[in-house]
Amino acid sequence: MSTTLKLFLDDCADEPCALGAACHDLVNDFQCDCPHGFIGKRCNIKENLCEPNPCKNGLCVDTLFDRQCVCKPGWTGATCDVNIDNCVSMACLNGATCADKENGYECKCAAGFHGSNCQHMDDHCAAQPCRNNGTCVNMGARYECQCKLGFEGAHCEHNINECEVAEQRCESHGTELCEDLVDGFRCQCRVGFTGDFCEVHINQCANQPCQNNGSCIDLGSSFRCECPKGWRGDHCEIESGACDQKPCKNDGRCVNLMGDYFCVCPEGVNGKNCEIAPNRCIGEPCHNGGVCGDFGSHLECNCAKGFIGNGCQYKLDACHAGKCKNGATCLQQGNEYKCVCAPGFTGFDCESNIDDCTPSPCPLTAKCIDQVNGYYCQCPFNMTGANCEKKVDLDYDIHFYDGILPAQAALTVPFRVSAKALTLSLWVKFDSPHTKGVVFTLYNSESPNYPIKVTELVQISAESVRIALFPDET
Repeated sequence: MSTTLKLFLDDCADEPCALGAACHDLVNDFQCDCPHGFIGKRCNIKENLCEPNPCKNGLCVDTLFDRQCVCKPGWTGATCDVNIDNCVSMACLNGATCADKENGYECKCAAGFHGSNCQHMDDHCAAQPCRNNGTCVNMGARYECQCKLGFEGAHCEHNINECEVAEQRCESHGTELCEDLVDGFRCQCRVGFTGDFCEVHINQCANQPCQNNGSCIDLGSSFRCECPKGWRGDHCEIESGACDQKPCKNDGRCVNLMGDYFCVCPEGVNGKNCEIAPNRCIGEPCHNGGVCGDFGSHLECNCAKGFIGNGCQYKLDACHAGKCKNGATCLQQGNEYKCVCAPGFTGFDCESNIDDCTPSPCPLTAKCIDQVNGYYCQCPFNMTGANCEKKVDLDYDIHFYDGILPAQAALTVPFRVSAKALTLSLWVKFDSPHTKGVVFTLYNSESPNYPIKVTELVQISAESVRIALFPDET
């Protein structure tokens, strides 16, 4: 009988597993239970726990035995996949709508409010939208204009026509014109009427204006005299003759005779009353398709398109005749012509200025003035700025620095003068003694909207004042 002795060695005796991992002895081998984050026979290999990156909106941090997501601002959750609702705090005020954003929010303000949280009320009255001295009342989402007496409208822009709405109005029969005023009106009476409302009739025949037993008929604003036989005139003051009946025809001239008359007839016309006239259209006096019209003492030719002259004998050169207006380019095309308008004009002959103020591009408080291919926004009196929000400082000087090159300042839009007198007051100082030059010129413009065909009225220089208010007079 033989005995065999088998010895089993403990392979875990030398603690082959790193990081204190549990070791399991096997037959001539061992097995390590590696902690999370490590692999390998002896748990000696570090595993990247952030590959693949599990963090949706953040940074993955490997903490040796585990991993952790460090979220971006505005995100939360184990994998940073939950967006923090920043609208929960209800930071938006005054009825605003909150829209959640990444790491923030946005307030969509209700009408009449502004600010990051819609905490500020809009000041609608800053732009002075109320006209004609109306009072602006700010009401948050809107504003209200409280108008002075005589005005109405959302912005007090309409002057109430008291001529149409007043309880007691101008008497229609005796009124020439009702003049609308601010919170009132004035009646301009016809001749023959008086009173505040032109309700009192003046008797036009009271002074017996008709002479030589003529009968006076009161017509309200005037009178008419019915003259007896042998008299005529507004007051029956002229003794009449046979020529009063206008017996001469065909442009004949009547001469009164004692108890008779005599007609001086045009050439080719005869008869007692110049009633016999030749047919002046015989022989085709109108050329190039013109239509002849016989008017007894003369003829007239109605020319076909493209011809002019008494007998339509001349071909119309429209371009030479200046048919195209306002700087247009004229193109002659046979008997026709075409006008290529300059910017800002329209029409067959470019005769019309395009209204650039329809619709108005100006701020609410400004008046739009049409120019040539443009417009000018005229602010209320003493106001300026893109939105007419700035007051004009009346105490200012204009200083031209360049002593060699000419410099000037001018009004963009002409101003209307309706007064009977105009006073000009200037304070001028030259930088150098004995300086010469024109310092002020006043022009008259044919257009009230922009300078065109201007004529000089007043010119003030360092040496003289020249006035030319009337043609050919200085």
